[in-house]
Amino acid sequence: MSLQKWRLTLTVLVRVVGLALVLWNTNALASVVVRMVAQSAFAGRQPSTMSLTAAAIAASVPIGMAVLGAYMFLSGRWFVGRLLKGLARGCSHCGYDTRGLRSGFCPECGTDLAES
Repeated sequence: MSLQKWRLTLTVLVRVVGLALVLWNTNALASVVVRMVAQSAFAGRQPSTMSLTAAAIAASVPIGMAVLGAYMFLSGRWFVGRLLKGLARGCSHCGYDTRGLRSGFCPECGTDLAES
């Protein structure tokens, strides 16, 4: 599989995982908010500082994961670049390891390495 196909496949995978993180953690965040509102409504009083602090701590993880998921969905180039770092040492067309070659062409497929 060529480097471009790997890049496309991994980009789609990173975006799907990012979207899943956003959806899953938005649901978890909504659950924390609903639970906090329900507790204060049924108690008939304003929530205490301690319960607000606990709710803020409980909400921080879903918020962080949703932000990470949004980044992965919208861009994610850093993730794909890190995942493909090891593959970048080869020919961009066929993936042949071109380290140490003196010629400017891939011996596997004949691609000009200066252009790729």
